Amino acid sequence: MTIIFTEFLDKFARALEQEDAAAFAALFNDNGTYDDYFYGLFTGPAEIKRMLTDHFLKDGTAYHWTFQKPVFDGTYGYASYHFSFLTKSNDWTGPRVLILGAARFKFNAGLVISYNDWADCTGALSTAGRRSDKLVAHAVKWHRQQHIGEEARRHLRYTANGKTGS
Repeated sequence: MTIIFTEFLDKFARALEQEDAAAFAALFNDNGTYDDYFYGLFTGPAEIKRMLTDHFLKDGTAYHWTFQKPVFDGTYGYASYHFSFLTKSNDWTGPRVLILGAARFKFNAGLVISYNDWADCTGALSTAGRRSDKLVAHAVKWHRQQHIGEEARRHLRYTANGKTGS
């Protein structure tokens, strides 16, 4: 199935903005994953729908998500984004939160098999009154996740003379 990535991004964003968890989850295949910086890894449409209803829609409202500079090779799609919302959580007391980031999608047969992103969340959420202990916990988690995988291990072994250490 051929997809037009820009149309997909619009559908993806609109589903969240319209608080339509079923439509959002339907964009993922049966084993599709959504790896969220705060809420963790969710697998399959039922879990992804639960992520929206039990986390996103519980903690925020008035979501707005726009994607810029999309690139798609038929399997992988990348785009930078602006993501904003109003907080509802008791420990978030500040104004509208704006997060800038970049997203990576992997597709199979027109459905998402994996979604993850990189974003400047800590600074943005600090302006929303997010407690510093929670911000530090998320930053440490994010840092640890960056060190997973062979490519990360290879980089960590790299020495100043260009040789890989043991």
